[in-house]
Amino acid sequence: MYICETTGTSNVLQIRSSDICVGCVSDKKKIKMNREKIIQNYIDGYNEFDVEKMTYDFDNTIIFQNIQSGEVNMTLNGIDAFKQQAERTKSYFKNRQQKITSIKYNDDSIEIEVDYSATLATDFPNGLQKGDKLEMKGKSIFKFLDNKIVEITDIS
Repeated sequence: MYICETTGTSNVLQIRSSDICVGCVSDKKKIKMNREKIIQNYIDGYNEFDVEKMTYDFDNTIIFQNIQSGEVNMTLNGIDAFKQQAERTKSYFKNRQQKITSIKYNDDSIEIEVDYSATLATDFPNGLQKGDKLEMKGKSIFKFLDNKIVEITDIS
């Protein structure tokens, strides 16, 4: 016999369909749901230009990599380096929005695909001008240790 943590009801080990406790959620599912919330909090913080919210669930040893057109163009080691870069880039955008379009679970990571849009707040050396709108698709891969993000790889 086992007791459901959610409802407190007991069920027999020999389960029949009528004995299934719909309030029970497996540990793996709980972990996935919690990690999805952590990722959504990161995305919300990004969209809100809130660096503290973005980094709330980071491990101090976070590794961040940005890959563009197949090449690594940035690697940050540690939460302080990430925060400094995130603060610096806030001034580049009038607004910005990442929206999760899919989630894929791997053995040791969660991969999300995102639609990204932004309006530039400044001119860029590559010819993009203040007021230009950016729209692209990308993906981010999050690795966790317990309930902390230890690695993020952004790919566009």
